[in-house]
Amino acid sequence: MIVGIGCDLCKVERVDEKIAQKVLTEKELHGFQQLTLIRQKEWLAGRFAAKEAIIKATGIKSMKDIEIEITEEGKPYVNHPSLTIHLSISHDGEYAMATAVAEHV
Repeated sequence: MIVGIGCDLCKVERVDEKIAQKVLTEKELHGFQQLTLIRQKEWLAGRFAAKEAIIKATGIKSMKDIEIEITEEGKPYVNHPSLTIHLSISHDGEYAMATAVAEHV
């Protein structure tokens, strides 16, 4: 059963290293720091939008409580103890957007 749906749009130029420190987990921050500067901003905008969408869908309070991982095929996912969270992240030019659908396991 679906318990929540969320979406968010983030302008790439809005995000920076300061925001990365506030919203990324240690594991995510390590991956972020391995990217080129241009890719960092795109990637971070996508993660920011995804975490906002997940918060809207689930009611989770802190972005640091959400860790987005990637399957071998490149699909983003989130491990949550009681919910399945379907996640889509997309980039186009100066924007990144994400949609999250949360359902009970």
